[in-house]
Amino acid sequence: MALTDEAMDKIKAMIVAGELAPGSRLPREDVLAGQLGLSRNSLREAVRALTAMRILVTRQGDGTYVSSLEPHLLLETLSFAADVSQGRTALQLLQVRRFLESQATGLAAAVLQSQDLQELRDILDRCRSAATVEEFVAHDIAFHLRIVEAVDNPVLSMLLQVLSTRTQRAASAATVHITAVEQWLATSLNDAPLPPIDC
Repeated sequence: MALTDEAMDKIKAMIVAGELAPGSRLPREDVLAGQLGLSRNSLREAVRALTAMRILVTRQGDGTYVSSLEPHLLLETLSFAADVSQGRTALQLLQVRRFLESQATGLAAAVLQSQDLQELRDILDRCRSAATVEEFVAHDIAFHLRIVEAVDNPVLSMLLQVLSTRTQRAASAATVHITAVEQWLATSLNDAPLPPIDC
């Protein structure tokens, strides 16, 4: 695995240095392996891994290319990691989201216009009248993403979208659960006589 990591680092270094620009074709396998001082097997493994990360794109019969390196492509791996995270990692992702979202909200507050605020109110109204958890989560995510979009930073928007999907679902499910228990308790208290108080 260490040889594959080394091969990946060398290819990434070429991209960072501008030797391989976005959209450019990688040299033939034997040429690139010789240039980087790698075995062809190590190079193949590195190309597979970088393709899975969307850094490289393999075109059947045409070769391997550097992807466009657009943030939405590169953050797909993070999206998968966020979707499968559990325990402490899920908590840490929620913390990152909270830090980024609070900063984005502060920036958005300075640029939101009255029509933006009305749109946010409309989304909140749909959120309040949601019939299912899924519907609530969808509106809640839309509300938060609309605020972030006002900042006009596509990388920030994409990053928060990736972090929001999983963390929002978990937070919303907890909120819906607590609300249901609260409503049940309120109904029970209204229907039942109060117990005597012992002094």
